[in-house]
Amino acid sequence: MTKPSEGMIGSYVCHMESGKWFNVSTIERSDSTMYAMRFSETIVWEWDAEKKERGEMIYQYGGSRRCLNVHFNTCRSLFDTGLPFTDADDND
Repeated sequence: MTKPSEGMIGSYVCHMESGKWFNVSTIERSDSTMYAMRFSETIVWEWDAEKKERGEMIYQYGGSRRCLNVHFNTCRSLFDTGLPFTDADDND
């Protein structure tokens, strides 16, 4: 039996210039192969701060390494630029 998804870290980020909010979530989960290996996944949604609801998913990154670096670099990029960090090779 495979383990369900497990939350690792979640963040809310505001890009101050635009006032746009984002919800960033990194989880660990099993993949869908017959070997059921675990990997991490970081997903970014637009966030409606008034309704406290997720909007459109705007970014997704999956991998088995550096998941916290991906999460923090994505948050920093959203805060600084309003865009998700998309170059996974630089997440060291």
